[in-house]
Amino acid sequence: MQLKMRYIEWWMRKRHLPASFRQRMRNYESQRLAAMRGVDEREMIRNLPEGLRRDIKYHICFDLVRQVPLFQHIDDLVLENICD
Repeated sequence: MQLKMRYIEWWMRKRHLPASFRQRMRNYESQRLAAMRGVDEREMIRNLPEGLRRDIKYHICFDLVRQVPLFQHIDDLVLENICD
Protein backbone atom coordinates (compact mmCIF):
# COMPACT_ATOMS: atom_id res chain seq x y z
CA MET A 1 0.00 0.00 0.00
CA GLN A 2 2.91 2.31 0.65
CA LEU A 3 4.12 1.74 -2.90
CA LYS A 4 0.68 2.58 -4.20
CA MET A 5 0.61 5.82 -2.21
CA ARG A 6 4.08 6.73 -3.52
CA TYR A 7 2.90 6.10 -7.06
CA ILE A 8 -0.17 8.27 -6.52
CA GLU A 9 2.01 11.08 -5.11
CA TRP A 10 4.35 10.78 -8.08
CA TRP A 11 1.43 10.85 -10.52
CA MET A 12 -0.11 13.92 -8.86
CA ARG A 13 3.21 15.80 -9.03
CA LYS A 14 3.75 14.77 -12.66
CA ARG A 15 0.29 16.06 -13.60
CA HIS A 16 0.81 19.26 -11.59
CA LEU A 17 -2.43 18.83 -9.69
CA PRO A 18 -3.37 21.71 -7.42
CA ALA A 19 -2.82 21.16 -3.69
CA SER A 20 -6.57 20.96 -3.05
CA PHE A 21 -6.96 18.07 -5.51
CA ARG A 22 -3.95 16.31 -4.05
CA GLN A 23 -5.42 16.52 -0.57
CA ARG A 24 -8.78 15.25 -1.78
CA MET A 25 -7.08 12.26 -3.43
CA ARG A 26 -5.09 11.53 -0.26
CA ASN A 27 -8.28 11.68 1.81
CA TYR A 28 -10.11 9.41 -0.61
CA GLU A 29 -7.31 6.83 -0.64
CA SER A 30 -7.04 6.89 3.16
CA GLN A 31 -10.77 6.33 3.56
CA ARG A 32 -10.78 3.57 0.95
CA LEU A 33 -7.86 1.77 2.57
CA ALA A 34 -9.47 2.06 6.01
CA ALA A 35 -12.74 0.65 4.69
CA MET A 36 -10.96 -2.27 3.04
CA ARG A 37 -8.56 -2.75 5.95
CA GLY A 38 -5.64 -2.27 3.61
CA VAL A 39 -6.59 -4.97 1.11
CA ASP A 40 -7.74 -4.12 -2.39
CA GLU A 41 -9.65 -7.29 -3.28
CA ARG A 42 -10.52 -6.14 -6.77
CA GLU A 43 -6.86 -5.53 -7.56
CA MET A 44 -5.83 -8.92 -6.15
CA ILE A 45 -8.46 -10.79 -8.17
CA ARG A 46 -8.05 -8.75 -11.36
CA ASN A 47 -4.71 -10.32 -12.29
CA LEU A 48 -5.65 -13.95 -11.66
CA PRO A 49 -6.41 -16.40 -14.47
CA GLU A 50 -10.04 -16.18 -15.59
CA GLY A 51 -11.07 -19.60 -14.26
CA LEU A 52 -9.60 -19.01 -10.81
CA ARG A 53 -11.06 -15.50 -10.71
CA ARG A 54 -14.51 -16.87 -11.57
CA ASP A 55 -14.25 -19.62 -8.94
CA ILE A 56 -13.28 -17.14 -6.22
CA LYS A 57 -16.13 -14.78 -7.12
CA TYR A 58 -18.52 -17.74 -7.04
CA HIS A 59 -17.25 -18.81 -3.63
CA ILE A 60 -17.58 -15.29 -2.21
CA CYS A 61 -20.95 -14.41 -3.76
CA PHE A 62 -22.95 -17.64 -4.00
CA ASP A 63 -24.47 -17.73 -0.49
CA LEU A 64 -25.25 -14.01 -0.63
CA VAL A 65 -26.99 -14.29 -4.01
CA ARG A 66 -28.88 -17.39 -2.85
CA GLN A 67 -30.43 -15.31 -0.01
CA VAL A 68 -32.15 -12.97 -2.46
CA PRO A 69 -35.79 -14.15 -2.63
CA LEU A 70 -35.89 -13.76 -6.42
CA PHE A 71 -32.96 -16.17 -6.82
CA GLN A 72 -33.84 -18.81 -4.22
CA HIS A 73 -35.25 -21.32 -6.70
CA ILE A 74 -32.92 -20.68 -9.62
CA ASP A 75 -30.54 -23.32 -10.95
CA ASP A 76 -26.95 -23.23 -9.61
CA LEU A 77 -25.54 -22.67 -13.11
CA VAL A 78 -27.57 -19.47 -13.47
CA LEU A 79 -26.45 -18.36 -9.98
CA GLU A 80 -22.84 -19.01 -10.97
CA ASN A 81 -23.27 -16.68 -13.96
CA ILE A 82 -24.87 -14.05 -11.73
CA CYS A 83 -21.89 -14.25 -9.37
CA ASP A 84 -19.52 -13.88 -12.30
